[in-house]
Amino acid sequence: MRACDGGDRDACTAAGKAMAFTPTTRARDESLARQLFARACDAGAGVACELLSPMLRYGTGGPVDVDAADTRLVTACRFGRPSACTTYLQQRDPRAWAALQARCAPENPLPCVRADLALWRGDGVTADPSGARGRLD
Repeated sequence: MRACDGGDRDACTAAGKAMAFTPTTRARDESLARQLFARACDAGAGVACELLSPMLRYGTGGPVDVDAADTRLVTACRFGRPSACTTYLQQRDPRAWAALQARCAPENPLPCVRADLALWRGDGVTADPSGARGRLD
């Protein structure tokens, strides 16, 4: 926890995981996990933003806050977490599709493929299978 207190986002993420996912209920502290994930997310850890989002959405470790959950998921997407983009697209929000498109590059093809799949299926955007075929073929 000292490293997290010193601003180490990876340490905050690891501590949050330990608090949220410990197998023994007695050692689990979901409220603290939520706080640790928020600190790590605020410091730029995309994985922490992605882990925090469902806690906010479903009220794990604190009150339900769907708007904050969506914001954290978009933040995770912008921090380069394609799985967060996909999750958000499944919730039908075009901001995630735009974030995927922005991350799309020849050296990083996964966001391209996920954006094209979203375009193909109409997840968060108007379906356009012909527009997606360029990178899916």
